[in-house]
Amino acid sequence: MVSVNKKIIDYIRENKISQSDIAKKTGIAQSNLNRLLNSDDLRVSHLIQITKALELPVTYFFDGKEHISNEEIEGYKKRINELEYFMSIAKRHEEEKLFIAFSQILDVEFKNIKKETKKVLISQLSEDINSMKEFRDHFSVIHINDFSKEVIIDLIKKMIKEIEKKKP
Repeated sequence: MVSVNKKIIDYIRENKISQSDIAKKTGIAQSNLNRLLNSDDLRVSHLIQITKALELPVTYFFDGKEHISNEEIEGYKKRINELEYFMSIAKRHEEEKLFIAFSQILDVEFKNIKKETKKVLISQLSEDINSMKEFRDHFSVIHINDFSKEVIIDLIKKMIKEIEKKKP
């Protein structure tokens, strides 16, 4: 029986993926990643992080020959669902923090913009907080925490220009 850890290591080698790339994508220190993959202590949360970094489903490294009881499988499924739920809450929290930062910068740095333009900016953000993903994509920023004041100011300037263009 080949362990899940061994299957991950083999996949990484076969696809010429560096552990440092996986470490960066997962946020797990490279030394810890190496230790996890070479031990019997790979937690479900680490498995989820690694498979997401590899852009694979969690089940990819399971071939059904692992000696895992149905009870353990159900426990893993429950834990995966819990982790995904908490990750979605954390993501939402980060998006809300960005929205607040955006609003504060708008109030402080753009005091002189027209009231209706400010209203449209806030409205655009309020309508769909998922637009934060578009901001990250636009600026090629991976994590919301990477947004600096300057990036948000540049974004607001761009949005103001777009709003002004749309006006008759």
